[in-house]
Amino acid sequence: GLTLSPGDRLEQFVAQGSSGVTFRLVLRSDGAGGHEALLEARLDDGTFVLTPPGQEVALPNGWHRVRLEWRAGAGNGSLSLSLDGVLATELTNLANGNRRIDRVEWGVVGGVLTGASGSLELDTFSSWN
Repeated sequence: GLTLSPGDRLEQFVAQGSSGVTFRLVLRSDGAGGHEALLEARLDDGTFVLTPPGQEVALPNGWHRVRLEWRAGAGNGSLSLSLDGVLATELTNLANGNRRIDRVEWGVVGGVLTGASGSLELDTFSSWN
């Protein structure tokens, strides 16, 4: 099991294009011994839109099927996270039409991990467009 301390921020999935990060899935402590996930999407102006505070996705212990779906658009782009087949959170109306994805990193990609311990186990990855 993975343990994250309060303040830890694990970048678990990072999609990048030629101009840097396009979007990220971030895991962090929920402050009560569990974990939560949030999304960060970069807009064409270089700023990031984040999952609003209080709308983070609770991640119960155990295996889960996670699906990220990203769409570029001129004010109608989106990034969504589904957990075990159910839409959990979504960022919409994104002005991200100039963003592209050239590669992704998956696992313990980065972040701030001052008190993290344990392991993050991953299984299958697939991508399509």
